[in-house]
Amino acid sequence: MPLNIGFHISHLTDGSDLEVRQDSCQRDTAVDPSIWVISLSVIRTLGKSSTTLRGTITVPEETLTELPGESDGEKSRAVEQALATWFGARGLNADFDLGAVVDKQTGVRLISL
Repeated sequence: MPLNIGFHISHLTDGSDLEVRQDSCQRDTAVDPSIWVISLSVIRTLGKSSTTLRGTITVPEETLTELPGESDGEKSRAVEQALATWFGARGLNADFDLGAVVDKQTGVRLISL
């Protein structure tokens, strides 16, 4: 498994906390086996209530090799940072579907698919 994503974000602008867990990471054997599909669960907690949302990040093999870092762990941290930035700037939407791209100047970016 090339990436292993899991992190916690405390105190978003609305006061909620997020816990991001990777459910799976597998090749897209149905369409293009050079693409990795990472399934995530995001648990949003505000006060005593929590909501679980699910989504995916699509990472082409070529993007995976271009991610910042030498090890799988470093590459995973780069994607986690991009996710934290995404959630912080745009909030959390149900059934998110994101694609990872590497920009040589800004690092990892996530785009809505």
